Amino acid sequence: MKRNKGFTLMELLVAVSIFAVIAVSLYSIFSGGIQIWKRQEKGFVYNHTVRLVFDTMARELRNAINYSQAPQAATAETQAEMKLLKFTGEEKKLTFITLGGTEIEKVDYIFEETAQDKGQLRKKTVFQKD
Repeated sequence: MKRNKGFTLMELLVAVSIFAVIAVSLYSIFSGGIQIWKRQEKGFVYNHTVRLVFDTMARELRNAINYSQAPQAATAETQAEMKLLKFTGEEKKLTFITLGGTEIEKVDYIFEETAQDKGQLRKKTVFQKD
């Protein structure tokens, strides 16, 4: 009895079907993994930016100077200026004096609402002349 070597049509269809199921499963797993990675990448960049902003604020607050008291012999005009140079905090604004290297800086952090759900934090720095 002579036996033909090869596969029957039914065996080929079963093999191709199994391969297709495995390929689709692998594709969906990799596709889902890439989507999760992209979302995580955006979150990482956002968290890194927030951490950088808070580190900068913390460094500036550690170097903050208290100018809230004017000397007794100061004029009314000087006392009014000194009142402007103290640490103040409002609901959406933070103002303080800090040492920025060798200069004295007045720093304002202002939180502004935007059209989107998230707002934005703006920093305004003014160098004080003495």
